[in-house]
Amino acid sequence: MMFSKLSRRERILLIILAIIGVVALYYYFLFLPMADKIALLEDERLFKENQVNQFLIIIGRIPQMEARYEELKPVRNKIANMVSTVDGLLHILENASAKSGIEITSFIPDEREEYIQVNMLADGSYEELILFLDDIDSLRGQIEFKKIIVARKNEGDDSLNINGTFIIHKDLFLGGDQR
Repeated sequence: MMFSKLSRRERILLIILAIIGVVALYYYFLFLPMADKIALLEDERLFKENQVNQFLIIIGRIPQMEARYEELKPVRNKIANMVSTVDGLLHILENASAKSGIEITSFIPDEREEYIQVNMLADGSYEELILFLDDIDSLRGQIEFKKIIVARKNEGDDSLNINGTFIIHKDLFLGGDQR
């Protein structure tokens, strides 16, 4: 009724405004939310593609890992004492110190998922240190020395202060950059 009283220009203007209103409603209530959902799904797709690529790389490395496993099997069998706990390590070190004459004065383990790091202080002579290191040779393939600091206790005396930090790997490695 009111629409018929309007001039032709006003009717066209109202129709254009109605079309613009419908388009604006579509844009703000349908298109933008869908665009946000599409962006989230696109991010998720990229994340999943990245995961698939990482899994494919790992799957491609399986033959190398199997070869490495076969390479380490004989080494594992040669090792008399495979250590995977702090208690087992302490037992081996106490036995080695008793045989060599080294006196362990401090033993501070830091157990991690893949390895055990140990800070150890000891007293003894040079010969006892060599015997101690020779005795813990049973951990070959599992032990990695980070540092060993040897200092003379007293001038004119052959007693030494030994400060060592080493890592016991819970898995085997042959050393160097082969790990």
